[in-house]
Amino acid sequence: MPPERAAFILDELDRAIMKILQKDGRETYTAIAGVLGVAEGTIRKRVNRLVEEGIMKIVAVTDPSKLGMNFMAIVGVHVSTSDLGRIIETLSGMPEVREITVCTGTYDLIIEVVARTNEDLFGFLTEKLRKIPGIAGSETSLVLKVPKHSYSWDGWHAPQGELQAAGVASEASDVTE
Repeated sequence: MPPERAAFILDELDRAIMKILQKDGRETYTAIAGVLGVAEGTIRKRVNRLVEEGIMKIVAVTDPSKLGMNFMAIVGVHVSTSDLGRIIETLSGMPEVREITVCTGTYDLIIEVVARTNEDLFGFLTEKLRKIPGIAGSETSLVLKVPKHSYSWDGWHAPQGELQAAGVASEASDVTE
């Protein structure tokens, strides 16, 4: 088994850059540098490092409801075989499946499904999902409303003592590259 990878420690500049990009992923490095008072090259290097380390992605996020996909469901899936990988691969190839989560508890998988109509959702559940070998059953909950959906997570804050112990600057103006 490979050794466990150490957690990546973000400093204040990393967090500030991420916060700006979460508001507008198209913000220029020059504009970010101006707001944070650092060189544009510093911002470019930091963003590239955050992307290369897999800490953040800059992507276009679509809203299925704006495209006529008005039915969203959360489906808990019971798996009867040990071939979870194959089932995940099959589900991943289905355009109706927006997210797949492997979990513990009542279900082996929880998937988010979007469909244009109730009939389309019914067809997915009865004609596609039920026919996947190894799926023992499922329970579906129709999403009525999504009061919060955000990619602006800011739970990455390490206790200040951890930042100082790691020798990470606590002020964006202290950071140079």
